[in-house]
Amino acid sequence: EQVIVCPAQVKKHKSVTGKQEGIQVMNILVLDDDACVLDAMRSMLQAKGHHVDAVDHALAALRLMKKHTYDMVFFDYVMPDKDGLWFLEHADLPARTTAVLMTGYGTADLINNALELGASGYILKPFTMDQLMQHMAFYTTQEKAGRLRHDESLALSTAQ
Repeated sequence: EQVIVCPAQVKKHKSVTGKQEGIQVMNILVLDDDACVLDAMRSMLQAKGHHVDAVDHALAALRLMKKHTYDMVFFDYVMPDKDGLWFLEHADLPARTTAVLMTGYGTADLINNALELGASGYILKPFTMDQLMQHMAFYTTQEKAGRLRHDESLALSTAQ
């Protein structure tokens, strides 16, 4: 079994191999001040075939976002200096990027604030790789469905 988070948040899962069905290879940014979480997510997502950048400070994440386009961004809430909401507020996420809050402090106010700032959803720590993959599949499906509905409405409005 492999551990997805650090010992203080241990949750184990059975090792899985290959790509998760229904999820395309993505460019993913992970922002968390916990090196163990960064290392675990980087190695496990890369094992699934994804391209992963992992950083431990919000300012470093912003610099990467100016250089690269990401399909998904996972960001922690509690971090030194700038928290996850600060990052989200300053990230200027492209419409195609799905942002998911990772937190052990899942209060309604925090989640609502993150959603208002552009997050697509959240995942509560600790979590397993299987749970992470389920969230990725869900949010990418939702994003595609939302874009499809938007594209269809544009097509209908221009056809009239």
